[in-house]
Amino acid sequence: MPNPQNLMKWAWGYAPPLIIEAAIRNRVFDALDQGPKTVADTSAATGASQRGLANIMNALIGLELLTRDSAGRYALTEDSAAFLVSSKPGYLGGMIRHTSTDLIPRWLDLAEV
Repeated sequence: MPNPQNLMKWAWGYAPPLIIEAAIRNRVFDALDQGPKTVADTSAATGASQRGLANIMNALIGLELLTRDSAGRYALTEDSAAFLVSSKPGYLGGMIRHTSTDLIPRWLDLAEV
């Protein structure tokens, strides 16, 4: 029986790097490197809106880059702690930070072959 799941996964493939980029640009991973925080705590630490942060941080749970405990505190996973905190030696955020401005725009004319 045909299943659209694989196709839908690819149809939304642009979303994860843009979500991660938004978190990097708003210093979410850096703020959480100091310990678990609520959305309100993260907003106070970063200056980003609570509404926007809640959406980004919940999406990052689905991407397995954050966790949330029963008290509503978000925390880094091993991967996000190692690769998405700007002060860490394995930081990959510099490349991801350019997804929306440099990488995706270059692919938008692909259909013009």
